[in-house]
Amino acid sequence: RIAPAIIRMRTGSQRTADLFRYYWETTRDCIRPEVILDALRESGFEAGRRIELGIFSEYVGRVKH
Repeated sequence: RIAPAIIRMRTGSQRTADLFRYYWETTRDCIRPEVILDALRESGFEAGRRIELGIFSEYVGRVKH
């Protein structure tokens, strides 16, 4: 609830807030971090995850050398 509200205040767009809410629920409820990291690694990447503000996940994949 908080993140979409912040997005709406920053952008002034209800549509953007709705899209962010959908993204948030989909990622939180459907895709576990381990699944994302495993998929990146199986695709040949070195994978990592950073958590920002205790709620946002950023996934990073780098090509293995």
